[in-house]
Amino acid sequence: MKTLCLRTALFTAFILPLQFAFAVTGGNIMGTVKDATTGQPVDGATVVLSCQGNLHVYVTDEKGMYDADNIPSGTYEIVVSYM
Repeated sequence: MKTLCLRTALFTAFILPLQFAFAVTGGNIMGTVKDATTGQPVDGATVVLSCQGNLHVYVTDEKGMYDADNIPSGTYEIVVSYM
């Protein structure tokens, strides 16, 4: 019985974390949008990330920052717009 519990503990401690490590396929893209003239952050700018027809849309915060989590791997075009 103790051997079975030890094997289960070892499996849980070493094998399961490996599955989660290989399951991660995305990344993180973050940045700051600033006014080209003043250098001030732009609040409320729209940031569009596009890759192979997939669009991910974000809006900058009061510090001009955006953070795109769990973005699939690939080459992205980033387009920023502000009205």
